[in-house]
Amino acid sequence: SGLVALPNGFSGVSLFNGAKSNLIGGVIPSMRNIVSGNASSGVTLSESGTSQNRVEGNFIGLDAAGTAAISNAFSGVAIFGGAQANVIGGGVGARNFISGNGNSGIAVSDPGTDGNWIQGNTVGLDGANSAAIPNRFTGVVLFGGAQSNQIGGLTLGSGNIIASNLSGGVLLFDGVTTNNSIRGNSIFGNLALGIDLIHNANRSISPPALTSAVLTTNLVVNGSLSLAAGTTVHLDFYASPAPLGSAQGKAFIGTKDISSGSGGTTGFSFELNAIVPVGRILTGTVTDPAGNTSPLSAGVTVVGTSSVNDGIPDAWRAAFFGAGGTTTNSQSCATCDSDGDGVDNSGEFFAGTNPTNAVSRFAVASTITNGFGGTVSFQSVPGITYGLEARDDLNTNLWSILVDQIAGTGGVISVADPAALVLPRRFYRGRIIP
Repeated sequence: SGLVALPNGFSGVSLFNGAKSNLIGGVIPSMRNIVSGNASSGVTLSESGTSQNRVEGNFIGLDAAGTAAISNAFSGVAIFGGAQANVIGGGVGARNFISGNGNSGIAVSDPGTDGNWIQGNTVGLDGANSAAIPNRFTGVVLFGGAQSNQIGGLTLGSGNIIASNLSGGVLLFDGVTTNNSIRGNSIFGNLALGIDLIHNANRSISPPALTSAVLTTNLVVNGSLSLAAGTTVHLDFYASPAPLGSAQGKAFIGTKDISSGSGGTTGFSFELNAIVPVGRILTGTVTDPAGNTSPLSAGVTVVGTSSVNDGIPDAWRAAFFGAGGTTTNSQSCATCDSDGDGVDNSGEFFAGTNPTNAVSRFAVASTITNGFGGTVSFQSVPGITYGLEARDDLNTNLWSILVDQIAGTGGVISVADPAALVLPRRFYRGRIIP
């Protein structure tokens, strides 16, 4: 039934000794495996030469409904012993749900265990991405000399959701565990740090020191960081709900590159071209040229001036409606729909659209092409982060994430859904993050 554990004595699925180019699962629902209740890990990939395998679309540590834990005794997925260039998740429809396991959701370890990709998974939540089903240690752990592995990324569908685990979100141990990148993920609600480096892992790279985040028509971020001479690093920024003390990095909101001349402490102040609600907490990471990512920084609260106290900054209201933005009328109030497009000014503000132009609005459209599946498209806005969800039946199925953490480009973004090719019907909706 997929509802009761009948454990295998070791792992559920084990690839080793040079196993190459195998697929466990797939990108449409009927290809899903339920890999749960085993006496060791759910899926293991081990030994030199075990490479280019893909693990996608599975429930690992959950029951067949995705609503309760059937724990694997150790990790959900374990990659070790020199396995390289394997992909866990990796694209639209490939999301694994790795939750409820007895140790970490995903463990990557040992010298030579390099160049693996962990992308687009949910680690610590149920199959609807709504309720916590924590892994009992970290969401993702790297140790023992694992190097140059990628946790998340900035390409479409790469960011993982790592949430509600009973220790940290992503934990790295040991000075030989280096050059591991952790970018573009949604990390929140874990009981320890969102990203933690222990014993000089990732060369103990330091996060930025953020001093302020001010919302006007965009988000202005100020802070500093330490740089070696002639170095360019990536600064990634995340927004989380309050309170300040528990903030991690729930929504990826943008990235900036910072370069140094002579080295030392370098200050920065720039517009991030993002809309983040006042009261949210901003955090950031640094990733150096070798790929080492820092912990998340201490957070700063996003502030802004809204004279009428409705969440819309004066500067934004003035830009579209004039008069300094300090008062409202029948056109400029938060609940007014001045262009008659069905979206009020508050919705237009958070979507980054123009409240005086009815054509400028957030909407998704889908097309089905015989033999090629379905495509979902929408006009994006720079600095806005989006999510797309899908379901098969409006009466019985729940909405599930198709793609999360989509960074707006200013152009049309199109997402191909492979499941639409084989399912009799498919429904879509889009959302603004955060």
